Amino acid sequence: MDAHKTKRKSISRKVSLGLGVMVSTLALISLMSLYGFFSLSAGLRLLSKESVPQIVEGALVTSSINSLLTETERLLAARNEPTRRSSYSKITDNIKNLREVIQGSSIADETMKSRIVALNETLSELNELVSTRIETTGQTEKSVGRLFAFAEELGATKVTSNGPRNSDESRSRMSDWNTISMKIVNLSGKAKTLQSLYKVKRLDKELQKLFKELDGIASEMSSLDRQKTQAMAQRLKVLVLGSEGVIPLVTLQVETTLQYSGRGNFARNLVEDTTSTLITAFNKQLSEISKRTNAITQQGNMLALSFSVLAFISFTAALLVVMYFRKNVINRLIDLNASILAKVNGQEVEIKQTGNDEITDMAQSFLFYEGEVSSREEKLIELAMKDSLTGAGNRRYFMQKGAELLAVSSRFDHELALLMMDIDYFKNVNDTYGHQVGDEVLKKVSETCNAILRNIDVFGRIGGEEFAAIFPETSMDGAMIAAEKIRSEIAKETWTVEGHKINCSVSIGVVRFDKGRSDDLDAMMKRADDALYEAKESGRNCIRQAV
Repeated sequence: MDAHKTKRKSISRKVSLGLGVMVSTLALISLMSLYGFFSLSAGLRLLSKESVPQIVEGALVTSSINSLLTETERLLAARNEPTRRSSYSKITDNIKNLREVIQGSSIADETMKSRIVALNETLSELNELVSTRIETTGQTEKSVGRLFAFAEELGATKVTSNGPRNSDESRSRMSDWNTISMKIVNLSGKAKTLQSLYKVKRLDKELQKLFKELDGIASEMSSLDRQKTQAMAQRLKVLVLGSEGVIPLVTLQVETTLQYSGRGNFARNLVEDTTSTLITAFNKQLSEISKRTNAITQQGNMLALSFSVLAFISFTAALLVVMYFRKNVINRLIDLNASILAKVNGQEVEIKQTGNDEITDMAQSFLFYEGEVSSREEKLIELAMKDSLTGAGNRRYFMQKGAELLAVSSRFDHELALLMMDIDYFKNVNDTYGHQVGDEVLKKVSETCNAILRNIDVFGRIGGEEFAAIFPETSMDGAMIAAEKIRSEIAKETWTVEGHKINCSVSIGVVRFDKGRSDDLDAMMKRADDALYEAKESGRNCIRQAV
């Protein structure tokens, strides 16, 4: 960069040389032109000193805010404490850098500072919610584990009647008691999959009713049977409805998830809004720079006019100076000004970078800023449509593309199929080897699927270990062939991850678009998911067609 500066042909030096020639040839022209030349030189210096740093500053701020958006998405997707801490640490660093850059910036007004403060507070609250969600999920898993351990104990001991002569009536009541107890365990175990408070509360009422039924059955038993069943029922009630039981923890988990979802959307919108505000502010700066160049252009035109009026008394050298100056400075400024205005208005024009002076610096700086903004916009669009872990399309991308393909198939009566796929026993991989190994397994599965699928197929990660694919122009037979390729390829693979040899299998549900059903994408996914569940129930590592 320093070598470039030492070799440049400075416009201010050209202006000074021109003044010397004019003074030596004609005093009148020198007196009339001196002010114009120095004003033009000062304007160019001002552009070089202030405008170029403003453009570079804009690129730095845009880079920081877009990096912040990336880390916010990572924080929202965090499923364990290491990932959460890593993402939030980078978010904190980005906000710190953003504050430092904006502090000395020309756009550092109170509104922008307040936005940064609000952004910091919102992301801090979001971090707390993510931490709470991770902790609550862990507590819920442990509580469900304790409940199932109790169920195993209950199944092993098989509470039996000790009534007089073990009568048929006593055995019948005890059998009813055991049946209701296991029903309570099964319903409570399914509670962790619920996503709404209404369903959790409805389940809570149902469980309360079942416990009352247990009490009613126990009250009809003999004294010894009643004492034994009431003790077991009390333990079960603590595990299900106690302060650390399944239902209260699931309620807390659902409430936290709702808060986390709302706060996450708010944080994402706040980051995007801040990005938009910053880009608007820097576009305004570009407009100001354009006005400065326009003013300098007008000064140059006035100077050229003065030369034209007095050309008949000037020497040939003075005329050549004017022509040279007009060609290498004024016309370039006019072209640069017009190009910048066209770019600001969204037109596709080429900005020329001839010469080696301040005007060239301005053109290069503007192109640098424009390239940075375009690159960040493309990355933002890509991040919004891709799963950050596997590189596959995310749920938003899949639903958008899927709806488009479904609309085409429905309109032109083309064939279309869809599959839902879930990794078998994926929780065991996470529990045994850790989430980092689990993440690598998700990537391997995604890579395997992408290698098999066609370019026209749409593939995405729907959530957790669940993936989906849409096959346009494909019959059910074709979709089953593709599904079998995926299933068999994954089943035969042995992946080495962090020194561990991992074998996986997948269960797949396949559905064909039936125009007669008037299915939308959600309905097709539900049918495929039901088929997937059937595959799970059939022993996993298999494929089932939706009815």
